[in-house]
Amino acid sequence: TLVWCEGMPEWKKAGELEEFDEKELPPAPPGVKKTNLSIKFSKKSKKITFLTIVFLLLIVTTVFFYRNYLLNKALNEYKLTGYFDSDALKTAYALKSDYAGALLTIHYVNEDNSLYNLLYDELKESDDWRVQTILGYNLNKNKNKISTIQSMKYFEEYAENDWFWQLYYGLVLIDNREKFEDFKNLELGLNYLKKSADNGCVVGTRLFAKNTLDEELRCEYYDKLLNSDYRNEGMLSGIMAELSTNFIQGKGCDSDYVKALEYAQKACDSDNYVGCIALNLFYSGELPKGPNRNEDLMFQYATKSAELGLEINDYLGSYMLALCYQDGVGTKKDYSKYKELVKQAADGGLKEAKDRLKIINRRSSSSSSLKSCKCCSKQFHGSNGWGYSSGAYRSGTRGGLGILDKSLMGFSNKTFGRNDKLSKYYDIYYCSKRCADYCK
Repeated sequence: TLVWCEGMPEWKKAGELEEFDEKELPPAPPGVKKTNLSIKFSKKSKKITFLTIVFLLLIVTTVFFYRNYLLNKALNEYKLTGYFDSDALKTAYALKSDYAGALLTIHYVNEDNSLYNLLYDELKESDDWRVQTILGYNLNKNKNKISTIQSMKYFEEYAENDWFWQLYYGLVLIDNREKFEDFKNLELGLNYLKKSADNGCVVGTRLFAKNTLDEELRCEYYDKLLNSDYRNEGMLSGIMAELSTNFIQGKGCDSDYVKALEYAQKACDSDNYVGCIALNLFYSGELPKGPNRNEDLMFQYATKSAELGLEINDYLGSYMLALCYQDGVGTKKDYSKYKELVKQAADGGLKEAKDRLKIINRRSSSSSSLKSCKCCSKQFHGSNGWGYSSGAYRSGTRGGLGILDKSLMGFSNKTFGRNDKLSKYYDIYYCSKRCADYCK
């Protein structure tokens, strides 16, 4: 209550004046019931405070359970389809879940580097071990707060009962990156991938099938994948592409090419890059149990794979298309387009294209080129060199470099996955009977 007494420069609140300290209220005027205002106000205040606390607790509890619901929803989607529900993770991350943010980095690491880097900068100081462990695995170099050794301890501890950590522990143990070299154990890694697969994780099933050396188990787990009810076409087309390339590598589960060709066709029709590459190989006519050569289809699928490859920064398709233009496979010969595509693939980092570009650029030096061609021809082909349009997909005679010598496609680990057992020899065009073209 504002009061004023003689000698005061301005009105003041009664509670600010010492004169009123510990003073009792004056008697109530006649006819008015005396009320202890302080006691009445105190009860009301306590009631308001209690309701406020209950309301806040209700909000916090609702947010907590909703956030966990979104996390479980996203993880379950990943378990069944191999793809996260990114909208659910974004909402959970907005509700202050660092773990949801870390799972988003898995989603973005191969999709959008800018968003991945943004998330990493926001999460790198998180104290959640799950966040640091996931960041540590995703990064090419260990920059996270938790050391690689500590991350491995977390992996090992939680991988006993949880399909997600079984999957990631298995991935670490078969990882070829230098940072995990000291922990590499293919047998143990496959064991954990199998555990993850047996617990219903489709990614674990696919990775186990792809990496196991047991042919019977490989076919069994691929069969599980094909008979699963997928809600994501991308995963299914990827599996079909793998099955088709398995056949080309001599690891097919079917005895003839018909099913493998069907898988490759379905994968390519779904804009799967690997499936289109496989179709180009199938229609080369050089597979022992494959269809007849069809140069029009070779050119068609080389063109499509080149277009799809640009979207994912993989240039094997561009290189295959370049060779079509070089030899007139399904199209007219066009040296300018051939050179342009070879340069594009070389700039993209494809080793075979880099080697070929060096040869193209050395054409002005006829003596060194002629020497190179003679050496190449003698080493790999004797006097019967071969090229793209005359058997490039056939195993080379005299120990040649053909892609059917037991395994395939060491030429593109980025596309077909890393496998130390695969040979690395897709330079089959490097030394062909076209040497004269390079040397003239």
